[in-house]
Amino acid sequence: MSIFSQRLKESMDKCKITQSELACASKLSNASISSYLLGICKPRAESVIALSNALNVPANWLCGADEEKEVCGVNKLSIKRASELMGVSQQFIRVGLQKGILPFGYAVKISQGRFTYFISAKKFSEYTGIEVA
Repeated sequence: MSIFSQRLKESMDKCKITQSELACASKLSNASISSYLLGICKPRAESVIALSNALNVPANWLCGADEEKEVCGVNKLSIKRASELMGVSQQFIRVGLQKGILPFGYAVKISQGRFTYFISAKKFSEYTGIEVA
């Protein structure tokens, strides 16, 4: 297994994100994600960037650099916490993520009317100006 495959899997595990959710968040196909995880194919630069953005880890780290990374699981905000920090309802956050209006996270439809959400603490802070502790 390549270093890229190992780090991709590690990041997915820490983010608690499935291949399908990652495919949706990165706008790559399920087949591409699977081939990267199995080490069958090496991703193009654009794909590495899409994956690193979706997982909130540096692209260089995914490719094998030893730089520090921000672990998705540590830097992930809940819907509840984001709504408290912004002073808005949880429904506002959910709908904003579902419609792609709020740029600090995404919603992935997992079944009829059900979604799973990811909010990057770093992107949340950049967008709102609110420091996340």
